[in-house]
Amino acid sequence: MRAKPFSGKAKKIQLQERKHRKQDKSNDSTDVEDEIRPDKQHLASLAQKDRLVSQWEHSGVKDRVNYRENPAYVNPLPKIEGAVVDIQEFYKSTNIPIPIRPNWTYSMSKGELESREERYFKQWLESVLVLDNHEAGHLGFFEQNLEVWRQLWRVVEISDILVIVADIRFPILHLPVSLYDYITAAMKKPLVLALTKCDLVEASTVESWVKTLQQQFPAIRVVPLSIFNLEEIGEEHKPKRYEDATGIKELLAACDELFPGNKNLLTIGMIGHPNVGKSSLVNALAGKAVVSASKTPGHTKHFQTIFLSHEHVLPSGRYIKLCDSPGIIFPMLVPKHLQILNGLYNVAQVRDPFGALLEAAKLVNLPRILKLDLPPDETDWSILNVCEAYAVKRGFLTAKAARPDVSRSANFLLRMILDGQILIHWIST
Repeated sequence: MRAKPFSGKAKKIQLQERKHRKQDKSNDSTDVEDEIRPDKQHLASLAQKDRLVSQWEHSGVKDRVNYRENPAYVNPLPKIEGAVVDIQEFYKSTNIPIPIRPNWTYSMSKGELESREERYFKQWLESVLVLDNHEAGHLGFFEQNLEVWRQLWRVVEISDILVIVADIRFPILHLPVSLYDYITAAMKKPLVLALTKCDLVEASTVESWVKTLQQQFPAIRVVPLSIFNLEEIGEEHKPKRYEDATGIKELLAACDELFPGNKNLLTIGMIGHPNVGKSSLVNALAGKAVVSASKTPGHTKHFQTIFLSHEHVLPSGRYIKLCDSPGIIFPMLVPKHLQILNGLYNVAQVRDPFGALLEAAKLVNLPRILKLDLPPDETDWSILNVCEAYAVKRGFLTAKAARPDVSRSANFLLRMILDGQILIHWIST
């Protein structure tokens, strides 16, 4: 039996009738509607009458982590300790050798060379993974893809001078001793350390880090940089990204001085961790956007070669070729929350954002910065209280029960830290 034809007009009438039935059913009970979608005022009144309950207690999902069971997240916030780090102690517990390309010759075939690199990398990876759960601590996130390390090897080999890019907020995390030794000792190439995002910290902090790092690593030249020209920021002058960067001339002058060869073209390799500003620095050197830059770690997948125009030459008159390598997370025995707070790991993939925020609370007063409405007794504040209060303030609610979405709130706060809206940085002793 053939089906009866059903016109588009009849389908539209059917959908309208279904919509009306749903509306009539919802109007029968306003209490149910209020429970499903309370407005901010109603939610605030609930918070005053009773302590807000975390969404995890009502989710009903068995495989979801119950953060309420972690005492660290429900206990009062830790006392603010400050942000001073001992460089010697830090490097003593974090230094791990990085993989170095095995010896090779032009007589080797492609298959033979790749096979040798794969065997070596497998042995190196096994030796590093053994360090996990070591007495010194747990391994953080690090790159375990051989193809990415091959990108680093090639950039180092083809470059005349290397520039390690580090975030000024915690530069020693972005400058492993093993990377420094690989470039200066094994490859015997000049090295410059570019400290980016200097507009996010005070000038005294920048000066302290430059002096400390120059003493710790005597073979490098340290140059502070900023994408915006801080001296010209004002009502009359609106700074333009890349065009008004500071420190660019100093960086190029340092590269020109450290490699005084007779070459007409100087190849400068840019290496470093994800999200430290390598691509943005390349754009600043060019004076315009020539490569794609993103806040997401790992945006650059392969090294890119950029020839700068005739307008951008070194003081000696030589031309410039830039190699922007993909961001590589080097193996270190550091807490994972430290890497998260410094942007080495994608916030969207963080399963436990509360641990990183708890460490941030040791450095800055999050409730005061966020202007949260919390009970007057500070001894009752926990990191979950902070996330719940911020969720109420921003209207972050779960889809079904419309309870404060503490997970979204925590991820949002982490992004604010990485964007510099909540300033967290360390200084050296």
